[in-house]
This record gives sequence, structure tokens and C-alpha cells, in this order.
Amino acid sequence: MKIGSLKNEEGGEVKLQSDTAVSYSSTDGAGLTTFVKSTPVKDTSLKGQVAVFADESPIVAGNYTLDVSGADSIQIYYEPDVKFEAGLYKGDTKMEEGTIEGGAYTVKVGFVDQLSGKYIKSSKLLGEPKYTVSINGETQELTGKDGASQSIDVEVDGESLELTADVNYLKDYTDSASYTFKVCTLDINVDAFKSANLKTLEDGANQITVEATRNGQPLTKEQWDAATLDVVSVNKDGEEFGIQWDVQKGSEVSTWIVTPKYKKGGMFSTETGQADVTINVSAEIDGDGYGKAETVSVNIKDDKNIVDYLKRYWKHIVISLLLLILILGYVPPFKKRFARSIKKRPSIECSAEKIGLRDNVMKGNFEKDLASRLLPYVPETGRLTFSPTPVKKTAKVRASGGGSMLILNTSAFAGKEEITFNGMSIQENEKGHHRISASTIIVVSTPEFTYTCIPNVQRTANGEIKRGKRK
Repeated sequence: MKIGSLKNEEGGEVKLQSDTAVSYSSTDGAGLTTFVKSTPVKDTSLKGQVAVFADESPIVAGNYTLDVSGADSIQIYYEPDVKFEAGLYKGDTKMEEGTIEGGAYTVKVGFVDQLSGKYIKSSKLLGEPKYTVSINGETQELTGKDGASQSIDVEVDGESLELTADVNYLKDYTDSASYTFKVCTLDINVDAFKSANLKTLEDGANQITVEATRNGQPLTKEQWDAATLDVVSVNKDGEEFGIQWDVQKGSEVSTWIVTPKYKKGGMFSTETGQADVTINVSAEIDGDGYGKAETVSVNIKDDKNIVDYLKRYWKHIVISLLLLILILGYVPPFKKRFARSIKKRPSIECSAEKIGLRDNVMKGNFEKDLASRLLPYVPETGRLTFSPTPVKKTAKVRASGGGSMLILNTSAFAGKEEITFNGMSIQENEKGHHRISASTIIVVSTPEFTYTCIPNVQRTANGEIKRGKRK
């Protein structure tokens, strides 16, 4: 009989570590006993061979071919090259020995593939392992029906966690793993108001009380003094909520008082509506940093009224009203202005009354007083010269609205038959100011010429009426 090679599917050979021939025992029995009544007969036909195959690295899973010749029967024995492991997991993260926070965890026990480092889900080569898990002295047995690795959920609390796991597999194989964790659980209790009126924020009646605990007990004064509390608030759009938070230590150790305040000290700068307020406490305990956050929802009600707006914006309102009053002083009908059709250089038609003189066209003059133009509510004033030298006549005029204007120096023309306005002279006993318009025909008669001026008419060099540009 001969045992040859052990090859994998690719033809690679597993190293033959030893090859030993075996046969029947040449030693007689120990003799007859109470149970053995006759001497056993030696079977000199029993012969065989024992071969041990082993590589430097574990034999990987797969199909193998064993070359054996001349054997009546073959028996194969194996020793699993596996690593037993137990771990405490938070989600997919394995906790390293040291300090952990309390809460929900998963304990995984089982065999690990040494090539991939992952737990083996199932393997017939491992049989049905039996696991025993002890957590702080409380033991729980797990059968191997779910495969080569299993997990259980645990709730970690207290000051420490002692984890021990044992396994029994393939009848005679055992292994174990143990870990020790220190537990430090930082918790906060937030007692917040549900809603508050905007106008009551500054009185400090609306408060959020925060209490921190370590493993269910208040922080020590040293831990409390070193701890920090931060407040972040956002609105429904996830943007920063326009409000300020005053954080003060409470009267009891391990507590804080959080009070809402006006943003930048102003009620009108403070946002109203629903706010999600996140309280974050950070503490250093036994040299390690811990943090805990909790979010509460509060509603800041807008209870401002018209009186509040008047108090807040009275200066703006007064200034706006003054500006409005000032602006109105520059527009009709509050400010009376001259008609825009009056020409700065209105034409004066000179018609000769004596033989030897020729008709011609000269220029009059109209100018506004600058002060009357700049001052609000003051009617525009000016001077209209409607006849040339040597009979130069100038009327002091003031705008009176509706395109008309008043002659202020009426007495200078009263009782003068040679000066007419639309064919009428001013009576000598006329009181007050004489009213004319931009289209009034003003005529001054002398023995030499008759001078005719219409304030809104300007002629070209050839005597034609000059038309203004249409706007």
C-alpha cells in the first residue's frame, strides 16, 4: 500500500510532512483478567501507512485529490487551522479595550478566517460549535446551529464590562477569549419650555434646564467646572435661527440654565417661529473626552403690536414725513411754477409807425429768481422784459398756478394807455396783482414803433415762429 501526493485543483501539491508505515502490534496482551477470559489472537495481516500533509501556511478551502494505491480502506483526519475570537461591536465598529460608553452593543463570537480577517459564517469542518458567553458574570450558552459565528445583543451599563467567551468544537477542541472594558456613560436631561412670547424673552422667565450625569450620577464639581455647554438653533429651513442664548451654571452641581435673549439686544432683530435647539455638553472624565447632544423644539411667538413698531421706527417715520413734506414743496400744486412754455428770449415784434423806419424783430428776456426756484413751497418769481430799449419795460412776475402768473409791480403799468395786455390796459385804480399767462399778447405803443411780445413765442431770423421740441 502506498500514499502518494495531495494536490489541489490547480495541480499544486501540499507538502508531505511525514510518511510512516504501521502494522499489527508485536506486544502480547497484559494477560487474563476477570473480563478477559482468553488471550487475544494476533492479526498479523493488519498493515497500513500514516501520512501527514502540512504546508507552512494553512491549506485553503477547495477540492483536493489524494493519490492512494493498494488500500482496502482510507480514513482522513484533519485539524482545523482557525482562530477563535470574540468582539464587542457598535454597529460595524469593533470596540478596543479601554473606555466605552454605555448603550446597545452586539457581541460576536466565532471563528475568523485568518486570510480575510472576517468571521466564518458556516463550515461543516467545524461541526456544531457550542459557545458560552459571560458578561459581568452572567453566562449565556449559544448552540452552533446558526453556524461558525453568532452574535447576541447586549445593553451595556454600570462601571465596567467583563466579557468572556468559550467555545467547544469537534468534541475535544476548546478555545477562549476575554476582554475588559471600562464603561463611562455621559447623559443629559433637557427640560425646555415649549413656547414663549417674543416680548417676554428679556425677563428671563423662559428657561431651558440641562442636567448632565455620568453612569446615572451627577458629575463631580471638578468635571462640571471643566465641562462646556454649546447651543445651536436652526429654523425650519435649516438656517441659523436669529436669537441669542445665555448659558449660566445652575445652582446645583452638574446643571446649567439656558435662557433665550434678543439677538444683538433688539426685539426686532430676533427671529420668531419654530426653532430646533441642540444642546451639546462636552466633558472630560478620567482623561477621556465625552460628548452628548439633545435637540428640543421651541416656538417663539411674535406678539409685537403697532405701538411697538411706532416706538421702534418713530424716528424713521418722522424723518420720512419730513422728507415727504419737503419733496411735496417742490411739486405742483404745493409749489407754483411758471409755465414751461415761456421762452427765455421771447420775440418782440417791432412794427414801424413812421416812414423811413423798418419793421424788425428783437429779443425780450425772461429770467427766474434762483432763490424762488430752490425754496420749497415758495412760488417762483422772475422778471419779464417785453419791450426793448429805449422804452424798456420789465414786469416783476410770480407764478400763480395753472400756467398763469401775477404782475407784482402792477403800479408801474396802471393807467398807461400805451401798454395793453390782451388789448386791455391796466386801470389806474386797479388793486392787487394783474394776472397774465404765457400766451398773453403784450403791446407797447410809441410814436415810432408798436412793440408786440407774447412770452411763449420765439421767432427765427426770418420772422417765422420757432417751434419748441415736443417732449
